[in-house]
Amino acid sequence: MFDRFSMVKSIAWLLGVLLVLLLVVLPLLTALLIDSGRFPASGVRFLIAIEGVQKWGMILFLIAWVFFLGGCIASFLNVVAWRVPRGRGILGSSKCPYCNVSLSWRDNLPFVGWIRNAGRCRTCRLPISARYVIAEFILGFVFLVIIGFEFVGGGWNLPISNHESFAGIEEVLFDPNWHLLQLTIFHLILLSTLFTFALIETDRLPIPKSIVLFSLMLGIGLPMIWPELLLESWNPFSASEMLERTGLDFGLTILVGGLAGVATGWLVSSLWRDGLALPAGFGLVGVFLGWQSVLWTLLFFGVAAGTAFCFRPTRVSSEVKSKGNSAVLNGSALLLIATLLHVLTWRWTALAVAPF
Repeated sequence: MFDRFSMVKSIAWLLGVLLVLLLVVLPLLTALLIDSGRFPASGVRFLIAIEGVQKWGMILFLIAWVFFLGGCIASFLNVVAWRVPRGRGILGSSKCPYCNVSLSWRDNLPFVGWIRNAGRCRTCRLPISARYVIAEFILGFVFLVIIGFEFVGGGWNLPISNHESFAGIEEVLFDPNWHLLQLTIFHLILLSTLFTFALIETDRLPIPKSIVLFSLMLGIGLPMIWPELLLESWNPFSASEMLERTGLDFGLTILVGGLAGVATGWLVSSLWRDGLALPAGFGLVGVFLGWQSVLWTLLFFGVAAGTAFCFRPTRVSSEVKSKGNSAVLNGSALLLIATLLHVLTWRWTALAVAPF
């Protein structure tokens, strides 16, 4: 039976074949004809048009690949958020929560697996929560935006003096800026950790210390290898970039940022009744981005919380209300949104408070 998914799969295969022909086969044949002197002069106009199509093909391929990569990371973090708070290991294949049958690699494909099975287990046909595919779409979007702004956009959103304008998709793919790539990965680690916190808080479970410690190790260890990952200094009157700083200034930047984040998180948590999620989350923001970013993230958190509070469910039981805001609104999800907004506007917020 030729269902809708089969049609979509056929179209996807067709697009994949066309992409390979456009980006691999056609350039190879053109190069061979030019080298052999058989390429006609009248084909120059055709070649220019094909190059334009190839450029858009590479852009679409990059967008699809980044979105799929974010979905793969989200699929893994869904496993982490489900197993680690329940004391289970993250190794081993995923299983249906109802019939306990191991899922195949096709079932685990981001986006495709859930849609292919119509949101149900392939074996027992019981419904699988849409949370998984929604989470994959959300983190795929986060990856797409951050990589687009920081890596492809030449650090357009970052408070760095060597900001580069977009030079073309070819340069991004074949001659990347490794400093920007390191910064992008560093910030995606932070956002992915906050994303995991949000998933765990959705299940009303405490944030495991192991996840916090692992993220803290990355937030401290990676800048020890590449100090240029820290774009803010603990001293607001010094230069904004940490490219040439080590030792005491490096340690104080991480320490002050972490302490400021934890203190801010405790203050918000006392009002939010959210346990350790917000102190840990704000603390990681301070370690990864600096104490200045904690203040801006707090501002964006307030805006996001106020907006979400206005659109919260009108009918909430008194039992839920007694548990505080965290029972109605996901504080870690709001922190993820706030941190994302700050990172995307970081260049302009840093200029707004730069000492004269």
